[in-house]
Amino acid sequence: MKRTILSLVGCLCLIATASAQSDPASVFAEHLKRDDSFLKTNLTIAKAYETWTVKLTEATATYQKELESLLDKEKSKGDLEYVKSLERAVEKAKTQHSSACILFDRLPPRAATLLTNLNKVKNRENKIFVAILDKEITATLKQKGADEAKKIETFLYSLFLSESFEPLYSKAVRLENKIYLYFEGPKNWQGAYDWCRERNGDLASVGSPAVHAFLCKYLIKIGKTRPTLVGGATVGGKWFWTDGTPWGFTSWAPGQPSGKSQDRLTIMFRINGDWDDVAGDTQRPFIIQWMLY
Repeated sequence: MKRTILSLVGCLCLIATASAQSDPASVFAEHLKRDDSFLKTNLTIAKAYETWTVKLTEATATYQKELESLLDKEKSKGDLEYVKSLERAVEKAKTQHSSACILFDRLPPRAATLLTNLNKVKNRENKIFVAILDKEITATLKQKGADEAKKIETFLYSLFLSESFEPLYSKAVRLENKIYLYFEGPKNWQGAYDWCRERNGDLASVGSPAVHAFLCKYLIKIGKTRPTLVGGATVGGKWFWTDGTPWGFTSWAPGQPSGKSQDRLTIMFRINGDWDDVAGDTQRPFIIQWMLY
């Protein structure tokens, strides 16, 4: 098994510093770990894991090379102020995953294009890899039961979540391509948003009836029925999800949203899961999400 795990970013987008000349393995290191004992007893997953790591290593190496080429071209033009701004933008994005609403407007267009190309490759490979894991989970549920299937899900969490979250793996839940985790907080909306972004996640988006129902059941199951912050916000009266999910489905309570001064979204977990908008400084628990692809 090739030891390439430190070169991965998974679906959590880390960007190399602009001046980096080192090996991609050190540049693109993420908070990932590999459970060798798990892979030794799950050969199908081990094979898929090796293919996945190799593909992502190749993609990140290509991205780094193209980014360095872009910087060299800009330096040759003599516009050092622009180069410095490019380097600052790339460095600032280093700890954040991609977001149509948030990240790309911080990067110069040409750098954003390179990042888009990298994300396309990563998302494709992540989707293939996660599909294999899900197939194994389904088979394991039938043959060995829920406890063994949960081990595969925990292995998936160990690849895509920071190791610091390991004690909370048992409280995390997944729906399709997103992992969710509830935090008591409380924090105001901006504080919760920043906290999530610093951990390569985002405040949860609730862009469909299925996700809405899933999160309602999740919070009810863990006994958390307080109003909970998610990633809805408004600029100039237009609502959006911070992870780029299209704004369409809503579940506003009667009379909501209620005011111009209230521009952050909290889900009010009443019987029917109504939403309410709250002022930005309102302290609430929140839900963080991570996208797998």
